[in-house]
Amino acid sequence: MLRLFFCSLIAATLLASCKHNKACDGVLCSDEYIIPTFNFKLVEPGTDHDLVYGPYAKISLDSIKIKNADTSLPVKQVIDTVSRSAIMVGRLYGPTTLSTTIQGKVYVDKIIYQMKSVDCCRSAVSGIQLNDSPVSLTQDSKGTYLIPYAL
Repeated sequence: MLRLFFCSLIAATLLASCKHNKACDGVLCSDEYIIPTFNFKLVEPGTDHDLVYGPYAKISLDSIKIKNADTSLPVKQVIDTVSRSAIMVGRLYGPTTLSTTIQGKVYVDKIIYQMKSVDCCRSAVSGIQLNDSPVSLTQDSKGTYLIPYAL
């Protein structure tokens, strides 16, 4: 009986400690809104030249993968013909790594991301760090994360 009392007390404490947004009651979210994305470029350190698209490209888009646990997701590239630039889009959920193959060698970087709530169904990336670096990656004027790759 005492065990049941303590289990009930712990459950009640956990439920009471959760923040609840009453404005979101009854809102159903699809998976498309739940999994956040982030825009990024692989750039040359110091110059920020794009290493995947344009005149300084040295890395093939096909060699870049976002891996979440045991799932490998393709990276989508969005090309802006007006500004002659491109961004890559990756999805984040669970432990995430960026895998890049350059000249037959595989580089794996752990992506550590911070999230912020946008509305009832969506969260947005508020910061990204690579590996064990305490410093967040730099963003360009459009909010694209610049991931430095020294070749």
